[in-house]
Amino acid sequence: MTAETSPSQPKNDSADSRASAEARLRRLFEGRPAPPRVVWAIRALAVAGLALASYLTWLALSGRVAIGCASGGGCDAVLGSAWSSWLRVVPVALPAALLYVVVLLATCFVGPRASYERRTIASAVLAAAAVTFTGAAVWFLCLQLFWLKQLCPYCVAEHAIGLVMSTLILASADAGRHVPKALITGGLCVALLVGGQLALPGKTLRQFSYAGQAIKVTGDWPILGDADAPHVIVYMFDYRCPKCRDMHGYLTETRRRFGGKVAFLAMPTPRDSACNDTISETEAPFVGSCRVAEIALAVQLTQPGAFAEFDDWLFEPADGRTPDAAHAKAAEVVGEEALKTMLDSQLPRAMLAQAIAHHKRLLNADPELYSGVPKLLVNQEVILVSLPHDADELIDTLEEVLKIEAN
Repeated sequence: MTAETSPSQPKNDSADSRASAEARLRRLFEGRPAPPRVVWAIRALAVAGLALASYLTWLALSGRVAIGCASGGGCDAVLGSAWSSWLRVVPVALPAALLYVVVLLATCFVGPRASYERRTIASAVLAAAAVTFTGAAVWFLCLQLFWLKQLCPYCVAEHAIGLVMSTLILASADAGRHVPKALITGGLCVALLVGGQLALPGKTLRQFSYAGQAIKVTGDWPILGDADAPHVIVYMFDYRCPKCRDMHGYLTETRRRFGGKVAFLAMPTPRDSACNDTISETEAPFVGSCRVAEIALAVQLTQPGAFAEFDDWLFEPADGRTPDAAHAKAAEVVGEEALKTMLDSQLPRAMLAQAIAHHKRLLNADPELYSGVPKLLVNQEVILVSLPHDADELIDTLEEVLKIEAN
């Protein structure tokens, strides 16, 4: 018996062959590796982005000053803002640095020697990373332009690198075909970033740069004068220091003469070994300075509007107020129970420790020059460490340094 061949079989075989050929062609087209020059460009940008993100992370963790950034400028405003951290404690540059590492690793599997399957996975990862970088850049640039209304040159450069790198990634056929899924994955990453910042916002910091050091403080610190003044000067002092008492009077006149142009951030820095380990032995005039400073900060934290008057009161006697007198007056101002609760919380002591830490960093820069009080940290170049003869001399100095005029 002779086997019969179905008339439709050759037709089906031909259709299958065409479909198989089309699938192979489509697979070859979709999986073709990116040109080497594009891959190397992506790698170069990723290395530059990683270096910059690592530098910004180091600045955030070490408290150093960004090279070339003046005190009170865009760097200070942006890097000291609540948006400079994620989940309140993680510098936002750290996830960016890690994502750049992911991009560098993924580019190792998009070359012609990599298998189709590895190229597919690597390209999908690159596409998701590109969408994430793009979304994050848009988010942070909008924050700087419309919310903070200040630009950080380092941050802008970081976003520019991410955007150019992302454009190269998404323009390549191999990664571009993953865009639909990457929009979902990258979108979720950006949503996680934004959600983490909104749900657990960091504290807004004032960042001041002096002698190559950055002083970052929260909005809890007392400011004498207009908190929104264009020039906020850090004032380090001791409540039981006679020279500081004289300086306090000069600062009052200085604020009056400059109007809302100048304000002073009061940062008690007691010369008392009870809280300041840079002091080996407390001199008689400074005994009890730590406790007085804690009480003053407790008043600020409990009732900020009462601090200025309480601060003036502490400086009235030539030899300063005793801890007992300061406690009694503070209890009268904010209430005994509220004062006790705040002092027991250890928050004033923590702020005092922060002030001492900032003082130590200045000592590390120049132990002889920055050892005493009072000190006025005017800007990155100028720190006034000697008591002026009078308020007029101080005002003349600030006019020259800050390029502003007093009334």
